[in-house]
Amino acid sequence: MPGVHRRGDMMDSHPAEGRRSRVLLVFAGLANLYLIAFAADAVFSVIDELLGANAPAALTLIRNMVANGVVLASLAMIFVLLFVPQLPRIPFFPPIVFALWAAFGAPPLTAYGFGDRLALSLSLAQLGFAVLAFMLVREQMGRFFLVVTRLPRKRHMVLRTLAAVLTTIIVVPLALSMFVVAANAHALQAMTNNYIQFTLSDIRAKETHLTKDGRTVDLVAVMHIGEPDFYATRLPKGQAKTLVLAEGVSDHKDKLSGRFSYNRLAQVLGLEAQPQIEDWSRAETAAKATAKAPSQKKMDKADKAPPAETLPDIIHADLDVSDFHDVTVSFLNYIGALYDSGSLPEAISQIMTLNKRYTAEEFQTIMGDVLTRRNEAVLTAFDKLAPNYEVVVIPWGGMHMPGLEAALVARGYQVVSEETTSVIRYGTLVRQLQRH
Repeated sequence: MPGVHRRGDMMDSHPAEGRRSRVLLVFAGLANLYLIAFAADAVFSVIDELLGANAPAALTLIRNMVANGVVLASLAMIFVLLFVPQLPRIPFFPPIVFALWAAFGAPPLTAYGFGDRLALSLSLAQLGFAVLAFMLVREQMGRFFLVVTRLPRKRHMVLRTLAAVLTTIIVVPLALSMFVVAANAHALQAMTNNYIQFTLSDIRAKETHLTKDGRTVDLVAVMHIGEPDFYATRLPKGQAKTLVLAEGVSDHKDKLSGRFSYNRLAQVLGLEAQPQIEDWSRAETAAKATAKAPSQKKMDKADKAPPAETLPDIIHADLDVSDFHDVTVSFLNYIGALYDSGSLPEAISQIMTLNKRYTAEEFQTIMGDVLTRRNEAVLTAFDKLAPNYEVVVIPWGGMHMPGLEAALVARGYQVVSEETTSVIRYGTLVRQLQRH
């Protein structure tokens, strides 16, 4: 009809408008493909989880390939939405956040023992987010997919582009860094079954008390670096006959190439490296004796001093480096060099090469040595020595605690109480950074 032009014809009538229209068409198409891939990933995941062990290998392979593609596409979509303001943001925000959150292990859900139900629950949730995204697009576009001719025209494109560049340079890296830190924190919390906990103000370690036939076992989670006051309060109070099964891999055959020490890392962070268990014990006993020493007047009145708190019996119930596989010895030497790095960039550079140094099978061997076999060593010592004591304390790293607790429960011990203590306060780290 003469004199009447559709919007699309008007956009193509000017060369610049035509180019912008074609570019917008490409990005709108990519956005549509992203939503389709996100929905397909959800469908494949739900079917795969429902079939369980009966799922065809091809289905699982396709699911993993699509899932990896969605994660990469989610990262790309962040920048697409920043630099193409004509695209609606609200429909894409939930899928992007969900995909990245799930890719990092869905914290904090993994830390609270959802087990096998978690994968199916996440798959169903993803399917729900996919439906929501298509519904939001339909509300804005009138259709379930983006249509270029129905996208809004935006003004002040120079200012919008400048804002997008600044966001890309500052906000996106900061947000992703915080997300990675939070994801790793929750992953560690999950791996230790909450024996190491991350709060808004500090990192805390859990202590679990178990009993059986009048004997108490204290599982005391520790970290290799922490606040000085943390180590001063980790051993039990009182006069009960106490055994401490200490952690600490020996190196009688000089397998390690250097001195394995956390002192440099602790110094950089403004913290203290975990002391030797004997020094730890003596320092605590001395501190308690000084705090509780009665005055001479009170001693005269009572005619006798209160009973002294004796040092516990300390047994090193760990393995020697020579008990490990060669790949584990290599790994320990690598970690020792990492902790002894002269600068933070040097340490980061070494961390980035970790996956290239060891295969998945070698990592299994390493974890079998440093976790499983060492747990077996301390439990062997426990079975032999515990009957002679009223209290047994096992102050080991948080990664060891889930296995040790499960083994004690299998031996008939019951958990009676739990408590947490601050290991590292974020304020300490901030003050240390301010000094530099």
